Amino acid sequence: MCGASPRSRPPWATASERASAPEEVLSAALNELLVGRSDRFPALASALASGATGGANQAREFGLERILDGLEALIDRRAAR
Repeated sequence: MCGASPRSRPPWATASERASAPEEVLSAALNELLVGRSDRFPALASALASGATGGANQAREFGLERILDGLEALIDRRAAR
């Protein structure tokens, strides 16, 4: 990204420059993309707001819960066949 103008860089570039952990990079990038759009994506805005104070452990817990929810749905679909 050396020499790239701020307009040509993707929105997450500035977030990744300020953040070091992957969770921080993702959170910062999503927050930047969400600016002015939280009314269109209220669930995402709420999830990001609640995760802002919880740190990496909360992010891992949230991700694990979504994975387990997906596995549960897959098992339920296969059992219904």
